[in-house]
Amino acid sequence: PDGKEAAIVKFKNVAQFMPMTAGILKQVRNSGELSSITSQIVHAKDAFKYFVDADGEHINHEPQLFSDRGEPVGAYALAKTKDGGVYIEVMSKDQILAVKECSRAKDDGPWISWPGEMWKKTVIRRLSKRLPMSTDLAGLIESDDDMYDLPGKPVQDTAPAEPVAPKTKSSRLS
Repeated sequence: PDGKEAAIVKFKNVAQFMPMTAGILKQVRNSGELSSITSQIVHAKDAFKYFVDADGEHINHEPQLFSDRGEPVGAYALAKTKDGGVYIEVMSKDQILAVKECSRAKDDGPWISWPGEMWKKTVIRRLSKRLPMSTDLAGLIESDDDMYDLPGKPVQDTAPAEPVAPKTKSSRLS
């Protein structure tokens, strides 16, 4: 946890590892399958178009960088594979806020301190499920899932686990 790729986030009385956007992007890039990946926030006054046709998914985003962009209305992640494949994930503000509501840290932590980064991370996480994935990336995404009370996922006790004594040679079966 370096504060760029991952951080330790306090949740109630427990400190928990949380991958950050840069850490997820690094693991995706390390798969060796991608030529590029990005995530951006779309604001109300940006020119934005997303469509799907017979040639696949397409996106056009022209941010109004030097004027008032308006409120954030959504975010997207776009990845290109080395073999020419294009993967796009677009989420509306309502979809992102629904993910936030499942977060155990929705009222403090990164959703409050770095909301823009959490919007980007949300679409990257969703997109990453469709990308060629290394076991390292799969493990990183699974560890991040622990920060959310996802529907259908058993609720975990937030109290620290009792320490387990290490097994000695005499306790192993032959």
